[in-house]
Amino acid sequence: MALYYETGNGWVQTTLAKKELGLDAILCCPGPSLKNVDASKLKGRGRMVFAINTAYPTVKPDVWMGLDTIECYDRNILYEPFMKIFRGTYYDNMFYEKVPVKNFPNVFWGSFKVPEAGKTMLDYRGHKDPFVWHKNALAAMLHVMIWMGAKTIYLAGCDMGGNQDYCHDGKLSEEQHKINRKLYKEQVYFINDLSLRAKAHGVTIKSVTPKSPLNKFLKYIPIEEAIKISENKIIKPKDNNYYHAIDAEKVYKQAYENKQYKITNDRFDHATKYIKNWEQGSLLDIGCGRGEILDFAEEKGFSAKGVEIVEELIDNKRVVRGVSHELPFKDDEFDYVTCLDVIEHIQPDDSTATLKEIKRVAKKLADARFDVIMMPRPQLKDSFLDRRGGCKRTLRLYRWQHCCSGLGKTPCLFRKLLKI
Repeated sequence: MALYYETGNGWVQTTLAKKELGLDAILCCPGPSLKNVDASKLKGRGRMVFAINTAYPTVKPDVWMGLDTIECYDRNILYEPFMKIFRGTYYDNMFYEKVPVKNFPNVFWGSFKVPEAGKTMLDYRGHKDPFVWHKNALAAMLHVMIWMGAKTIYLAGCDMGGNQDYCHDGKLSEEQHKINRKLYKEQVYFINDLSLRAKAHGVTIKSVTPKSPLNKFLKYIPIEEAIKISENKIIKPKDNNYYHAIDAEKVYKQAYENKQYKITNDRFDHATKYIKNWEQGSLLDIGCGRGEILDFAEEKGFSAKGVEIVEELIDNKRVVRGVSHELPFKDDEFDYVTCLDVIEHIQPDDSTATLKEIKRVAKKLADARFDVIMMPRPQLKDSFLDRRGGCKRTLRLYRWQHCCSGLGKTPCLFRKLLKI
């Protein structure tokens, strides 16, 4: 397992592995040049910011990693909302003021292993692959970034030498300073090798650290230029006006201009598995879209009509203009009513009125897959809401949490509204 976190009831594995991140990535190391970076401009559109060790709090990234105990870092980081990755070794035995670190917000734990002979981190990109152990956070975070799909990586604050070690005021003994210098030389060699291997995987590593020894083999550009490059990759919206939720006509008109926009296979299959077992009759589909349900019903011998709000989909014959909470039909006009993916997308008051309208126009049953399914008991033996004998109609909610959560309704309230 590569990454896991504490739920309160034990750990759960998670993954962020992806073929392409879709953003440029900036990795901030705690070298002295990092304090010259304008942190207020570092984060923004088109880029994701990563940081290691004591680069926080100089930088507040999107993802941070530290592989030592919490005492090695600014403890305020535990209360930051961004993602924090620690070494899994400390999962059960790292505490801050007697509180397990695993219980703090957005804390994750990484599993590490020494790579097999002949393999590098570039060979470990699967969802369950462990991270490669190189005994330092810089290499580990580079693996995380590549694992997440970063294709362009900029290295900031990677001074790898000089008179100062860090971007902050931390003081080192002469022995600690020597250890750091040895590590920097190893990291320079490592990044040189990784950058060459990474090209074959479509990953480019560049430097935005001035005067770094990395610049001998990595392309160097000022960080301001790197930010501009990232922002210029953004596809600028042609129309960035906000629509109110009630202006659905405009939103759906744009959606239906895409010929691929239609009912998904799983929802179509769920709805039609009931329809094909019903006796022929008249059927109304509320929010019928391109008419896939109408087409299926007509193939099975039903007389089908649809209601829509998108003008381009209305022919005033088979499909008429109307809204779900004010259906332009007589009482008991249809034997069957289907309403797919509608109730959870309308205003709460309108959802109540919609249920009443479904009940009003339906003679025998109403079927609102994903919202409500109501049908005669003999035709739905697996109802999980009402199994009382003698009930004329049975209400079924399919994945009802989706439509109820934003409406303040439960299955029982839906049933009460329909009085079944």
